[in-house]
Amino acid sequence: MKAGTIASAVLAAAVLTGCGASGDPATPGPSHTVETFEINGTLSVAGGLATNMAAGAPCSSKDYATKPGVQVLVKDAASKTIAVGALEEGALDRSQGKYLARCVYPFTVPDIPDGEALYAVEVGQWGGQTYPRDKLTAPLTLTLG
Repeated sequence: MKAGTIASAVLAAAVLTGCGASGDPATPGPSHTVETFEINGTLSVAGGLATNMAAGAPCSSKDYATKPGVQVLVKDAASKTIAVGALEEGALDRSQGKYLARCVYPFTVPDIPDGEALYAVEVGQWGGQTYPRDKLTAPLTLTLG
């Protein structure tokens, strides 16, 4: 086989497999769109709250290292962090009585890659809880204390 024929065969194979002869990075390749979803929920923390505070007042728990900005991590089956959110400002919940007050922190974790069967949700220094994907369509209610 002649060198020109071999070069033509290699060029044809490169074109057929999607490899550009020029290697131009501006040439678009196939796009892979990853579907994402978000988790909304609350973390409810008991204890250490003043009994004279009004329901709905901003609060923070003194019994736990819980405060706005604490990270909410979502991990895949390999324990790799795949999305991060944070606790928002807590609000006092007195729905169970004056002396059973809880500080409730809402959170949202956006841009979670879809496709896993199970996801672990961790808040701050506490271990995670694992949920099947179909249970993450409704808001999560997490509780400490």
